[in-house]
Amino acid sequence: MTGTASAAVQDCPDFGVACAYVDKDYGGKPIWQESAPGFYSFSGSFRKTTALINRTSYTIKLVGSNENLSICLIRGHAIRELPRGYNDRLQSVEVNPNLRDSPCTETR
Repeated sequence: MTGTASAAVQDCPDFGVACAYVDKDYGGKPIWQESAPGFYSFSGSFRKTTALINRTSYTIKLVGSNENLSICLIRGHAIRELPRGYNDRLQSVEVNPNLRDSPCTETR
């Protein structure tokens, strides 16, 4: 992966992708990355995600260990450190979810 999106996040390309990291504050090697709409490359388990950058044009929904709770990360936003129950415990990652049928309990 190449590109310098910002001084803090050097391994995530600028636009149209989502990058997940294994350490808080976008640290460590990205563990999953969207390379094109709907296409992902993985270098580890998505469950180990602790930080996420959303540079896509849609929402990303993270469902943690408690399936009744979820975080939606809207376009252009990032989470430096996922809260307890999400970090290293993700149940699913949904891209462009149907929020009408299954709304998020928290949006960032």
